[in-house]
Amino acid sequence: MEELSIIVCIHRIFGRKIKFDRRTISLIIFQVCILSLVNYWGLGKGAAGFTFVFIFIYCKIQFKVKFVSCAVSVFFLSIIVTALQFICLLLTSVVMLDNEGLRVMIADAAVLFFCVVLLPRFKVDKLRKNAWLRSKYSTGVFGFVGIVMVILLVQDKMLEGIQAEFFIFAVPAVFVLTLSIGKWAESQERIKKIEEEMDSHIHQQEKYSELLQKVRLRQHEFKNHLTAIFSTHYTYKTYEQLVEVQKEYCNKLLGENKYNSLLLIGDDVLAGFLYGKFQEMEECGVQIEYGIHANLEEIEVPDYYLIEILGILLDNAAEAYQGSKQPKTVSLSIVQEENYYCFTIRNRSEYVPYSKMEQWFQMDASSKGKGRGLGLYYVKTLCSEWKMDIHCENIEISQKNWIQFTLIVKKADSQK
Repeated sequence: MEELSIIVCIHRIFGRKIKFDRRTISLIIFQVCILSLVNYWGLGKGAAGFTFVFIFIYCKIQFKVKFVSCAVSVFFLSIIVTALQFICLLLTSVVMLDNEGLRVMIADAAVLFFCVVLLPRFKVDKLRKNAWLRSKYSTGVFGFVGIVMVILLVQDKMLEGIQAEFFIFAVPAVFVLTLSIGKWAESQERIKKIEEEMDSHIHQQEKYSELLQKVRLRQHEFKNHLTAIFSTHYTYKTYEQLVEVQKEYCNKLLGENKYNSLLLIGDDVLAGFLYGKFQEMEECGVQIEYGIHANLEEIEVPDYYLIEILGILLDNAAEAYQGSKQPKTVSLSIVQEENYYCFTIRNRSEYVPYSKMEQWFQMDASSKGKGRGLGLYYVKTLCSEWKMDIHCENIEISQKNWIQFTLIVKKADSQK
């Protein structure tokens, strides 16, 4: 039960689902064998602490993290499991069970129950992330917690017992400080998000103002362009030449004003983002096709998160053409329905099995390299948080296959 508690706890720390695969089962069997030999030869608790080395190796291989991150995670594991064992043993000692083996078994069962049922509610995976907050406050708290836990471990493993006075005062302090650093980290994260959102709003608003200014300037030139088109019959005498010149002039005029429809979207920040993103993609040789058939005044999802999702989908669509010689075209459509808005993004691609599409939304499932498969996983996370739907499918247009992502965002009224 103790080894199962360790396995459950380390998966909680990394925020991963528990998988009893070959590595996990091998670790459990190996650890149980080592502890059995320690008990058989009477080596003491100090030798049993050596098992954390193998837990470190397991975390390094199973979760594929860096050395320091792995060491910090094992450190937090020792803190959580040791603290839980101390508390549960203290509670069972109050019951005054005469059978020490039974008392320890009940305590370990309580630890396992806590790890399986209650530990997820405490979001212990944030402990590992909070450890990287470079501040005097977080460093001091984690330093104090580390010293306390090391002293407890030394007393328990080496001295075969813990001083009651030290335990009574130190362990509550550890829990209070750990909870406080968690709350502080959450507030810092919210502040960072607000700052990023404000910076994004300022940047997108500048892009929107740039687009609006260009449209206004072109309005003054529009009459001159019409006059130029109507006057071409004075220069070109044949009908074929006249049609060709007018067509070329009109295409150029349409090209210069192709982003004007973004002003109809009803959201200055989102319009500015799309304007900047389209320009960026065209500089990379990607042709943009878009249609705006909606006014986003009733959308409830904050612009910041909607921009993050659309940015990831547009970037993925453009990056899908890397190394391809076919024309690079990305299509975006925004449609307004009765109860929701529909954002559709697609790009040309060979047929992709739907089993592979499901893998795209899993962590580290990208074919672009280790650590880069977080985009669609993050999209799925945001969709779950803000009650949006995301679909991916193959569609055929003019006998050519396209990969299409459809984002469904409910209107504000329909979510209440």
